[in-house]
Amino acid sequence: MERIKIVVVGDPGAGKTSLIRRFVEDTFDPSYNPTIYDKYEKIISYKGKKCILVVEDTAGQAEYARLRAMQYTGANIVVLCFALADNQYTHTVKNTKSMFFVEPPAAETAARVTESVKCNLSSHSYENITQIWLPEVNHFCGGHQHHKILVGTKSDLRTFGLKKDQYLSYADGKVLAKQTKAAKYIECSSNSGENVNQIINTALELYFEPPTTERWSLNPKKKKCRIL
Repeated sequence: MERIKIVVVGDPGAGKTSLIRRFVEDTFDPSYNPTIYDKYEKIISYKGKKCILVVEDTAGQAEYARLRAMQYTGANIVVLCFALADNQYTHTVKNTKSMFFVEPPAAETAARVTESVKCNLSSHSYENITQIWLPEVNHFCGGHQHHKILVGTKSDLRTFGLKKDQYLSYADGKVLAKQTKAAKYIECSSNSGENVNQIINTALELYFEPPTTERWSLNPKKKKCRIL
C-alpha cells in the first residue's frame, strides 16, 4: 500500500498532539504533555484506494530543531497549527529568533520576522507561523513535493464566554492562509472532534488530486536559455 507522510508543526501547546490523537484514536486528553517525537500509522481509504497514513507529531521547542529537521524528510503534507484562543496574547509581532538548525538566507529570515500581522489581538502561535514555522518548512521541504494545510485549533474555546478580542476570527485565519500560501485553511476542535476528519480528507485530496496550479514535477525539464 502507498504510504503518505503528514508532518504536524506549530508552537508548544498549539494543539498538535490533541489533533493527531483525535484522528488516530478518537480520544481527547485536556492535560498538556509536551511531545518530543511521536509517529502514528493508520490504514485509511480514499475513493476506494487503501493507503497507510503516517502522521508525525513534532516538538515545538527550539532545543529539538535538529530532530524536526529529520522529520521533514519525505513529508507529503505539512500541517501548520496555531491556536485560535489561548492564554497568551500580544498586540505586536515579537522578534522571535528562528529555531532553524540550518538558517535560510538572512534577508529572508529578517523579512519574515519583522512582518506585521494584521489582527486585533493574536496569539503567539498565530504570529509564529510566519516568523518561525513557514520559513522552517520552506527551508527543509523546499526541494521536494509537498502541500501545506493551515489549521486553527481549539475552535470550541470561542463558545466559552471569551470576548472578541480574546480569540482569532475566521478572517484572521484566511489572512494567514494567504500569507503562507496554504492550499487550505481549516478550523477544528480536538475536544469535540469538529472538522478533524476534514483535515485528513483534505490532505488525501491534495496528495491524490493536487490542484493544477500546485502540481510539482520531481524531474522538471531543463529550460534552455535564449540569447537575444
